[in-house]
Amino acid sequence: GFLEHARYDILLNSIFSTHQGQRYGKIDAQNNYLALSNYHSRTLSANLETSYQFKFKNKSSIRPNLGLTLAESKRNRYQERNAGLNNRIFAERKDSSQEIYGGLGYRKQWVKGNYEIKLTGVWEHGYEMAGNTTQETLYTVNGPKSGFAINQEGTGRHTTYLTAYGSVLNTKTNLKVLAGYSGSIQKHRTVHNFSLKLEVRF
Repeated sequence: GFLEHARYDILLNSIFSTHQGQRYGKIDAQNNYLALSNYHSRTLSANLETSYQFKFKNKSSIRPNLGLTLAESKRNRYQERNAGLNNRIFAERKDSSQEIYGGLGYRKQWVKGNYEIKLTGVWEHGYEMAGNTTQETLYTVNGPKSGFAINQEGTGRHTTYLTAYGSVLNTKTNLKVLAGYSGSIQKHRTVHNFSLKLEVRF
């Protein structure tokens, strides 16, 4: 009975990507250059989440959740071309992150004739358990063999995630329209994503 509305999700994901890079540079007031590059990257991630749904009589529900995200990305060593002595050589780069998060979701549903309408909103807050500072070694064609380090520091370990989406399903034609928003908010960086989708159910 009580565990009927409990849920757990285990998501594993791997992405292999190829990239084509362009880096513009300026030598002096009259001379510019364009450095070109090709490289590969691989990302492995795992997401573990558990949640519980509390249903109400007015076709609405709330769902608290708790999760853990693990991710590792790797980019190969590569050298730029087309810029002569201004070409750079980038050493292999590895990044890893571990984030624990928790939040609360709310959903409301209506049925109007042949139409089923759902509105969902989710608020979550994540904490990255390890520092997100990245160090990368960079070489130039005429530079020292040991290269020099580039340090990149992130904007903080705390992130707020917001998700909102609505859907309208015509149960007679099996056509479904979905509109959604997702965003992540950090101290100095905010990302917004909007989506619109049409589904046909067979």
